[in-house]
Parts: sequence; structure tokens; C-alpha cells
Amino acid sequence: NVHVVWQDNRNGPVQIFWAQRKKDIEAWVSSGQYGQDTVIMQQKDFNDPYIEGAVQFKNPKLSYTHPRIWMVSESLKESENISSIYISSFNVEQKYWQSMGVPVFNSNGEFIADGTSILVTSPDRFCTNPSITINGTNGEIAIVWEDQTEPISQIWGASFNSSGTEITSSTKITSRINNCFNPVIGFSANQAAIVFESDNNLYMSHYD
Repeated sequence: NVHVVWQDNRNGPVQIFWAQRKKDIEAWVSSGQYGQDTVIMQQKDFNDPYIEGAVQFKNPKLSYTHPRIWMVSESLKESENISSIYISSFNVEQKYWQSMGVPVFNSNGEFIADGTSILVTSPDRFCTNPSITINGTNGEIAIVWEDQTEPISQIWGASFNSSGTEITSSTKITSRINNCFNPVIGFSANQAAIVFESDNNLYMSHYD
């Protein structure tokens, strides 16, 4: 199957939507063909202190290691000028999302709770434009993003194991005198390459 995610403001606040193209029916399960697009990241409750205030969910990216598709995205609290990075996952065998605002049901189809995502960054920073990759050998998940909290933006990163348990907490990767932005990360064997822009040039760092 093919999976796609995108940000969308059709319901007012910007949410993350998901659709898939299923091989068995050779068609998209989406509003354009069969079924509907599915919201997979949204504000749960305006009264919930976990995400108090208007939240916009943006810039989703996907990566896969069986049995989960992992998604990284950002949540922008415009009123507080704070932006955080989250990861969520879709279990391809059990066919459910573990993500903020997605309802969780038991085996009888009864609602249990709203799902949650994993907060990657400190909640008092302004983090944006994430990128994600997964080590095809051991399933390690590596994430990078721009941190624009200070006057000069830098690239930060973190890593998790295949079940979503943190390996390396948020870590500053660059320390340049000019802004660093648009990071992209990818694994080659057990080493990840991080490419980013600064001074109208491309630079590369490594994560082992």
C-alpha cells in the first residue's frame, strides 16, 4: 500500500490528514476515490492544558520500519510563539494510528480515549521543519529539525528505538554564526547523514 500525509485547513485549524492507496482494490481510500480523507493529528480539546490554545499542525514527513509507519510533524501555538516536534505511528498489521487526537477503541469498538503523540522537543522552544529517517537494520528512528528559539537558528536532532523509546534526547547539532535551515536526514548502513543549508551553501553532518 501507498501512504500519504499532508497539512490541511479545510476544517478551520490546520490539521494533518492521511490517505492510502490499497493494493487489493487498486484504488485510493480517500475523498478523491473511495471513502474519506482521515484526520490523524488534531487538537483534542481547547480546554485540555496539554495543548492549550489554538494549535496548527504542519510539515508532516513519513518513514517506515515494519510494522510501523512513523510520522514526524510540528505543532505551532501561534498565540505563544511556540512550535514543538512530535512523532506518531501507524501500525500496518493492526491498522490503527497512535497519534494526537485520534480516537482509541477497544476490541469491542468502544471508545477508550484520545490518542497521544510523542513530544520530541522541549515545550518552551520554537522548533520547525522536521525530517525523519529509519535505520533499515535495527529500526532506529532519527529526527532533525530547525530550532529558531535563539536569534540564530540551528539544527537539532533526537533518536528513538523502533518502539518509540528515546535513545538520544534533543541535541544541538550545529553551532554556526549564520542561520541553519532546511535539514534533511537519511541513513546509510548505521550512519546517518544530515544535510542543511547555511550561507547559501549546503553542509553535511553525521550521526553514528
